[in-house]
Amino acid sequence: IETERFFGPERPPIQFPTREGPPGPVMNLRAVPYTSNGIFLLWDPPEETNGVIIGYQIDYKTLEGIASQPDIDQPSILLRDDTRRNYILGSLKPNTKYRVQVRARTSIGLSTIPSI
Repeated sequence: IETERFFGPERPPIQFPTREGPPGPVMNLRAVPYTSNGIFLLWDPPEETNGVIIGYQIDYKTLEGIASQPDIDQPSILLRDDTRRNYILGSLKPNTKYRVQVRARTSIGLSTIPSI
């Protein structure tokens, strides 16, 4: 402890954890064609985890659906394995453009949304 005129006795540092927060975005999200109706998604974990990553959430929608029905989404895909960083997204319509989002999850919430 230090004041303007005196120094107090030296004490060991105090360490304490802060609460978790939502993680940062996943890194290097990419999609590789897999079949005529599927893609292979790969990503790296967020640089800023802000806690313990407990899994990932994948959301996808056709670009046509985004414009015509913005409130109707496919059900989210929840991956509860924090070490899994890939997923085969199948049953897609051939020759159709999609927006795919992958978000990391902590006990507090989801990361910001990178999309491809």
